[in-house]
Amino acid sequence: METINGFAKDCFKELNIPSDSNLLARALKTKLTTFSDQDIEFFACMGRKLGALDAEGVYHSQPIEDFFLQSGSTFNKQEMIDVVEICIGQQVRGTPYKDNVAKFNKCFYENKKFDLM
Repeated sequence: METINGFAKDCFKELNIPSDSNLLARALKTKLTTFSDQDIEFFACMGRKLGALDAEGVYHSQPIEDFFLQSGSTFNKQEMIDVVEICIGQQVRGTPYKDNVAKFNKCFYENKKFDLM
């Protein structure tokens, strides 16, 4: 299974983000509440790599849940599923792509009570 570090490395390359960027560390270790355009592009790229983000910018829960459940992390699995489902439910088809990406990720960071690392 591809790792989050592998996806990030690919996205950094695709988006011309310096390989020494702290973007992944910030995303994993902090509760982000505001996003730069680069952050949104990075989250979108990661979502596409994961197979969780479609062409309209709508996230799908199963690939996200499967990835986290297989990651070996020690967070409460049901808490993760609950947060993903809450945020999936807040999406609106037809909303601009970047707005959907930002809204989903904002919801995720505001509602998660667990550490990703």
